[in-house]
Amino acid sequence: MGISLPRPENPFQEQGLRPGLTLSLRVNTGDTVTNSITLVDEIGDQCLSVLRSMSKLPANALPSGAPVRATYYHDGKRWGFVSSVLPSRHPELEFLAMPTAVEPDERRGAYRLATAYRPIELFRLVVQGASGVDLARITTVVDISEMGACLSTRATIAVGERLGIRFELPNKAEITARMVVRSIQPPAPGLRNHRIHCEFLAIPAETQSAIARFVMARQVELSRSGQI
Repeated sequence: MGISLPRPENPFQEQGLRPGLTLSLRVNTGDTVTNSITLVDEIGDQCLSVLRSMSKLPANALPSGAPVRATYYHDGKRWGFVSSVLPSRHPELEFLAMPTAVEPDERRGAYRLATAYRPIELFRLVVQGASGVDLARITTVVDISEMGACLSTRATIAVGERLGIRFELPNKAEITARMVVRSIQPPAPGLRNHRIHCEFLAIPAETQSAIARFVMARQVELSRSGQI
């Protein structure tokens, strides 16, 4: 009889990542972002296998290389990690790259990616009186998700105010959206800029998908480089 090799150690066992765990997958597939529920089948040293989603029959394989955001619940907390789809010819299993980190997932509906983009345009949708302030020139988009954005600006903007914005992502996708200001964080001591937290208003599905694709791709890049 041959000698049985020890099973690879699961580095995320304490975070609850084990066979049989229910995972929610958010997968970037082409021009859309799809959601599915699956079960962890096995955890190896380089990848983990999950049951192929049966939400569509027959079950369709996920595209190799697609970015994935996975979340699950353990000990009353929500946890998450980013990964990517590995090639699979198995009729019932998908393979995901082993994550570099599993962390508590405290997102408010969508992951916000830190950025530093200057808007092409930023304007008030309802202007009370004359306003000669070029908002785009004094504003930076400091984080973004498919649900909204955070702006850093020294301009005076009120909670509930509606704004229009146009800016370009590094992948050349141009984003045009209307937003409502949900909250404002005052400047830190010695600084001038407020943090303006905004929610997108009824943006087109293709615009939301473009943002989601970019954010998920950047998550995978940052995870692979150990930055998240």
